[in-house]
Amino acid sequence: MPSLELLTRDHMELIHSSALDILESVGIRVTTEEALKIFAEAGAQVNKNEKTVRVPSHLIEEIIRKPPKAFELGGRDDKNKIILERGKFYTRASTGFMYVLDFKTGEWRRATISDVSMAARVIDYLDRISINATHLFPVEAPLQAGDVYSFKVVLENSSKHIVVSPLELKNLEAIWSMAKVIKSEDYLLKTPLFSVLNCPNSPLTLRDDITIFCSKYRIPTIINSAPVIGVSSPVTLAGTIILQCAEALATLTLIQLVNPGSPAIWGCKSTPLDMRYGTPLAGAVEIGLLSAANVQLAHYYGLPAEGFGPRTDSKTLDEQAGIERALITLLPALAGAEIISGAGCLEAVVTFSIEQLIIDDELYGMLERILNGISFNKDKLAIDIIKRVGIGGNYLKDLSTAKHYRSEFFIPSLFDKRDRKTWTSSSAKRVEEVAREKVEKILNEHEPLQLSREEKEKLNAILKEFSKSL
Repeated sequence: MPSLELLTRDHMELIHSSALDILESVGIRVTTEEALKIFAEAGAQVNKNEKTVRVPSHLIEEIIRKPPKAFELGGRDDKNKIILERGKFYTRASTGFMYVLDFKTGEWRRATISDVSMAARVIDYLDRISINATHLFPVEAPLQAGDVYSFKVVLENSSKHIVVSPLELKNLEAIWSMAKVIKSEDYLLKTPLFSVLNCPNSPLTLRDDITIFCSKYRIPTIINSAPVIGVSSPVTLAGTIILQCAEALATLTLIQLVNPGSPAIWGCKSTPLDMRYGTPLAGAVEIGLLSAANVQLAHYYGLPAEGFGPRTDSKTLDEQAGIERALITLLPALAGAEIISGAGCLEAVVTFSIEQLIIDDELYGMLERILNGISFNKDKLAIDIIKRVGIGGNYLKDLSTAKHYRSEFFIPSLFDKRDRKTWTSSSAKRVEEVAREKVEKILNEHEPLQLSREEKEKLNAILKEFSKSL
């Protein structure tokens, strides 16, 4: 597998020691009395009035050895179960979009429950997107409940593992209740149906209520320190990495204090602020550098890593979108990320495009081929074949060409490789048009694994009860 190393061992040890220094001298803020008690009992210095905690270095050094290096992520269907471990590569859609580009009209509008269902079904079908997500928050849901509504619809329309981004603890509790409709609690403790994207409130404030809940029930936590660079983290890339490391280590420490061995994924990502316009960016190439560096840090701590995937600031499916998402995806993937996130997003993770999702599926296929590298086994060296064909021969006639072509080259199903005459004679379609046709075909032909009527009724009852509590 090709490998990209932006950080030396000395760099990583400097980042680690700097993060420890910050946590011991400055500390972090928590939001709950429970977190204060947990840290205090472990020997941290707690200020109850300010709700701050200074964590001694020796505690962190001891605790970061406890998370598992590999674990299972389950789905409604056991065939979608995956093992998250070094050397394996998975992908997922992004989370939390409010808007879509309507794939039939091109209109930019708020997402609906129908859009959530459609995207979940398409992701359920696509082989190269391993993990589903609460990608869209529908307009029909109350603003503070979009994640819960989205989870229910995705659960009904996909049997893959799901990543959620809970808005509040009570939302996560409702999502957990829904998961227990599908699988028993004992099953979920061993093979979780969903993972949680856990973003500290930078700088240096934990979402400790979410963290504690996930740890108690062994829900995999994607620790995602995601500051806006120059606003909630230093403007320098190195400074941002150190702040992210401090927040991630503090979160990881709390997870392991609550429930040693609870699974965690290092998923730190960040967003620069464009100082010219005051807008957060998703397509800046530096995002790829930071993501690749954090993948290395994850492996330094022995944790699986989630890196940024296809992201862009473009509002449409154009050359800018293609270039930005390809570069930002490639860097963390080459650094060895176990998960690459972000399929389907446009406009700084504001807008979702189902056509872009299909194109990203093709991008993931090309990326997987890059990561497979070049094989130098005896059969692939082809020395005997070179001797057999000889001087001036033709390899097109040799059986080895047919034997190895498909294993050596990625065969696209979406991108057009024909000559212009053939392309023109078949309506000269742009790639987004071909993607749109594929979406329609999937929706017409693919039927996800269905829930029972009893399961649907229980999910509806949970959602109704949760809505009443808002």
